[in-house]
Amino acid sequence: MLSTIQNWMRKRARVSERRTPADLMHYWINPDGEGARAQWMHAELEKTGLRNRRVAACTPDALPVLHLPRRHAASPLQLACLCSHFAAIERGLDAGEDMFMVIEDDIAQPFSVDFERLVESAPRGWEILQLYVVNADRLDAMYTRSYLRGRLWERWHAKNHSTGAYLCSRDAALELVARFRRGAAIDLRAHRGPLVADDLLYRAAATYSMTYPLYIENAAFGSTLNSLRRLHLASHDVIRRIWSEGTSPDFATRRSAAPAHA
Repeated sequence: MLSTIQNWMRKRARVSERRTPADLMHYWINPDGEGARAQWMHAELEKTGLRNRRVAACTPDALPVLHLPRRHAASPLQLACLCSHFAAIERGLDAGEDMFMVIEDDIAQPFSVDFERLVESAPRGWEILQLYVVNADRLDAMYTRSYLRGRLWERWHAKNHSTGAYLCSRDAALELVARFRRGAAIDLRAHRGPLVADDLLYRAAATYSMTYPLYIENAAFGSTLNSLRRLHLASHDVIRRIWSEGTSPDFATRRSAAPAHA
């Protein structure tokens, strides 16, 4: 019991001592051969001046070694997305980052964000901060019931879909690797939820969702899960309405309009 308490106290100390890098690294996931997306993302990040590194996405026909539950409903495309995010997280861990952003290659940067102040606003003990949600109903509810009442963060909910943009701490990266990495393989047999990237990553860590949307996708590229396109576009409508009210957090300054096709 004493050793358990000591381990918990050491972990809490690590969390409280985190320091946001002065120039937060952004790892962006992009499949080889998707030149239009890569070119757009390069331009989007260049105008912001954000430090960034491209991470080659896994593809359904080139997955790493996986150990899967006997019964699972995940498609090869969903598994490729999941493994791509795992690769990005391991890049940040290998680079020694204390915290880092992971974004997908269609995520626009419409706000200039002071990440120091964003992290200061986060709940104590956070491990992942989800900064983009694809679910129109959830976006509306978080904004009207929480954000406008002074609550910037909510504990992650299974309906808060999307791994489009999130801030990952080293603690979360270490936990994810310890739980799912087995040598050259990714072992997903212990995960009890859906085998999709957001559920696996966010459920395994202390994850909080921001109740104000800071990002939006460039819908000109379409969703990699095309069956969900209508849900993405409905979310974009809610995001644009929220932005039109001009109530963004004071650590986020509007930099530009959303992409023309968002």
